[in-house]
Amino acid sequence: MSDTAPRLRSRRLGFTVTGYCPDDPADVKCCLTKQCTDKDGDGGVCLNNDVSQCDGTFVTGRCPGPKDVQCCVFDPSPSVPHTSEVDIYFWISAFIPLHMDGVTKAWPQDHSKTMVEAVKWLPVVGGCFLADERGFSDDDTASARMHSRAWVQVKADGYHWSQQHFCDETTEVKCSDGKVKNRKTQASDDMAFGLTSGSSDRVVLDFQASESNPLVPLAYKIDLVGTLTVDRKNKFVEFNGKVDEFPAFEAYVMINGRGPYTIAQLGPKAGVGPSALFGGANRPFQGRVYY
Repeated sequence: MSDTAPRLRSRRLGFTVTGYCPDDPADVKCCLTKQCTDKDGDGGVCLNNDVSQCDGTFVTGRCPGPKDVQCCVFDPSPSVPHTSEVDIYFWISAFIPLHMDGVTKAWPQDHSKTMVEAVKWLPVVGGCFLADERGFSDDDTASARMHSRAWVQVKADGYHWSQQHFCDETTEVKCSDGKVKNRKTQASDDMAFGLTSGSSDRVVLDFQASESNPLVPLAYKIDLVGTLTVDRKNKFVEFNGKVDEFPAFEAYVMINGRGPYTIAQLGPKAGVGPSALFGGANRPFQGRVYY
């Protein structure tokens, strides 16, 4: 009952739009995920109000797209019962922070941004590379070296799941004046979730991601490994894994349209740079959220 294609027709944590999936059948639509708020700042998620269940109230004028795409603002009352099924949207990222003592320095072209001097950590590589220019963020579109998403729905009659992976562009600049030398985006060939077990009570996905700087031949790889568990019976979502000492890592989840909730956040080990990628993931990275 699994679905490993990069879409999940029955999930409720996004909205669909037409005209963005060329050469696909007419019933295949692009599914987008976008957070929203009402005029009072209460949070929600954009859904198609004609086909999606809202655990709260639909509000118009707060989402992009056609009129049926509306903001489902969650009812904050603890007395609202949970549904018998669980829909989760999970994402995990590896990113280079804006500031790392002894690792990043100001980019000469824009001092509000930083770059990493690869030559300091890997002398045979040379060159400098822009950071992701941020700290921890639960924005699922925030820049990252590696970004993976999983959608899982578990209900009384079975389960479905889907996945997506991508890397943001890498920019190489001159260390002296910061001028851009090259840009390239790494493929996501070595990033994947895989089904370990699934039932109407519990779905377990193995996860492995390993990608390197696309502008540096034979560069060390950033590694993330672990297991994502969605437990409908005991009402929790958990990730249990390991990551490298560099760079920073984060994982979040939305549950039944609520959230995002932080699963785990871990900055780079103090004083280390890209050379710490040698040897594979060795730091525990784990967290659990109950719903």
